[in-house]
Amino acid sequence: GDSAIDELRERLLTEQEAAVDELLPWFGDNLPSAYFKQVEPELRANHLSALVALHGIDPVPEVAINSYSGNTLTLISGGVLNPGKLRDQLAKLPINAPLTGMQVFNSNDSAVSLNIFRFLSPETRSQPGYMTVELEDYLRELNAGAFASDPRHAKPSEHFESKQIDNFLRTHCNDDYVARSSPRRFCKQVELYHDIMARGEDEVGIDIEESWGGNPKQTMVTLAVTNVMPVPVMRRLTDYFGSKNINILRTHLDILSGPPTETERLAAE
Repeated sequence: GDSAIDELRERLLTEQEAAVDELLPWFGDNLPSAYFKQVEPELRANHLSALVALHGIDPVPEVAINSYSGNTLTLISGGVLNPGKLRDQLAKLPINAPLTGMQVFNSNDSAVSLNIFRFLSPETRSQPGYMTVELEDYLRELNAGAFASDPRHAKPSEHFESKQIDNFLRTHCNDDYVARSSPRRFCKQVELYHDIMARGEDEVGIDIEESWGGNPKQTMVTLAVTNVMPVPVMRRLTDYFGSKNINILRTHLDILSGPPTETERLAAE
């Protein structure tokens, strides 16, 4: 009767409140700082709601969350994300899926992995990139030679003049990509872009940064690849890292627009 329903409602509300009280501090302490910088508040709230619903289930099962009318898929699972698990998740996506963004995060205590796949085209998903005060300040220091002896930074060049970067942002990037990248990492990626564009089509650029985040056991590998479909190339990468027994703690995938084709240039004239 009504009393049984009321009792059940009260119990569920009490359990949910207890789960929120326990998970909120854990969520703030164990998700990496990059997660809070790069994932929008609405999506973070969706993730936390799912974790509250899964509270008490050990290990955490794989759960799929569709957000933004199905244009963003989050796969939540328990434990450290190894290459095999990520490869299996990618295998579930159609080979021609319009994957335009991918973010992989693992909690610091290795309890949960959160993998976000975005499918909207950059033109639909966001506005063109724009110059930020933080980036402009960094460019000023970079071009003044402040980081000349540090290989973690790009080398000063004409590509990093303010007008050149402003044009690069508006022509090739979207605002989500700019917001998710630190100025230092962004400029290293711009350097990779110009390097492979200068060498022609079907090229690969790579940057390896050891002791990532001050941890000698972690390495950040940045790849710039032209003329590929995102899903197949990510499958091949996870296969390779798996063959080397290398765990993937974090992954970001972004799509940049290439130089205009001859047809596009003629249409713009």
